Amino acid sequence: AAMLPDEVLEKEPLQLAEALQNIKSGLDQDRLKHLLDSRAHDREAVTTNVKQQIERLRGDKGIMDKVRSHELLISGGFYEISSGIVDFF
Repeated sequence: AAMLPDEVLEKEPLQLAEALQNIKSGLDQDRLKHLLDSRAHDREAVTTNVKQQIERLRGDKGIMDKVRSHELLISGGFYEISSGIVDFF
């Protein structure tokens, strides 16, 4: 859904449109346009988003204090529904 044109996203409810725009802003559109396989394209978009969210969490002092004190572990994952495999990064 984050790959939809902006004019389509703007028709969504405000909170959803903002969330999708936020995800879209973190995607490398030039890199994605070279992926011709739709599954590879979707996987790249999703994993890029997960990595971006991890970086945002790492930028939060409160969260990183908990990471340093071993109260919290930050990990991202991608679940491939067709195979049941989870890739963590």
